[in-house]
Amino acid sequence: EDGIRDRDVTGVQTCALPISAFDLLYWNADSTNLPGPMYAWYLRNTYLENRLCVPGAVQNCGVPVDLGRATMPAFILATSGSTGQPKLVVRSQRDLAYYSAMRAVGLREDDRVMASLGPPGSFSGVIYLLAAAFAGCAAHFCDIRREGARRYMERLEVERITILRCGASLLRTIAALPGARAALSSVRVVRFGGEPTLAADVALARPLLPAGCQFDNNYGEIGRAHV
Repeated sequence: EDGIRDRDVTGVQTCALPISAFDLLYWNADSTNLPGPMYAWYLRNTYLENRLCVPGAVQNCGVPVDLGRATMPAFILATSGSTGQPKLVVRSQRDLAYYSAMRAVGLREDDRVMASLGPPGSFSGVIYLLAAAFAGCAAHFCDIRREGARRYMERLEVERITILRCGASLLRTIAALPGARAALSSVRVVRFGGEPTLAADVALARPLLPAGCQFDNNYGEIGRAHV
């Protein structure tokens, strides 16, 4: 089919989402590290057949699941974690608070964070906005697709960004442009996410960043590393 019609737990129609096997495998590869049969079940029941919106259609340890009976505070996020693409996800209040608190670790009141992995309404944007609020620092957002790489670099320099959250491919693009060193002159931590980061990416960025700048790999919670 061309798309999946998503409905919330009360049966109210929300939107039609274009779905393909490539999209599902790609956008869930970073943090969904599951055995093959379990992953196949997850894709079929939660995406292809959208069974979670039907009370009792899915069972957990033999117990029928009815999300309409859940009392935990939650909100529905209509984008993927780091992009602006449609992908309805239910996030609990506890989940949001946990990730926001984790991202706030290491932030200082004088920091200026640039979150480049999605708009403020994406999950990545929401948690970085709240993380900055927790730490009492400033948060900036840039839609690289709309503003372009050069405008993005100008903002890095003008805003004196100290915490740069971006994908490795974006950093490669910046490194290839004139003025990259000036744009990155105030960055003290680069937080990678959204895609794999190679040792070559770190080696490429090192000469352009201030001495002592640190790299934090946030690509998937299991594979997180600090350099």
